[in-house]
Amino acid sequence: MKVNIKNNCNLSSEKYSAVSDFLKFSQSRSRLKKPIDIVLVETSKVLNLENRYFIITKDIPFVDVIRILSEVWITEFSSQNKIPCTSRESMLLAEYFFKNYPQYSNLL
Repeated sequence: MKVNIKNNCNLSSEKYSAVSDFLKFSQSRSRLKKPIDIVLVETSKVLNLENRYFIITKDIPFVDVIRILSEVWITEFSSQNKIPCTSRESMLLAEYFFKNYPQYSNLL
């Protein structure tokens, strides 16, 4: 399964690396069956369009960007695999990511 990431905002290379690592981490824990596109944007009126997710980054703490990505991932995982999931799973996914990648916990 392929996850495409596109950086259409002023996200630093370190934060972009963290997003990339988070998506790899998520795929290793909760595999998706179908490809999705993640587009990092400053602002957007549309958040989801046919397996393309627009993640707003402007004026949002980076830890919240990871939490948003986690919610998107778990929602997509639940839908693709027909497994009911709750917000607890997305919170745990983000929490475990920061435990496994402590170098990113200082990003704001």
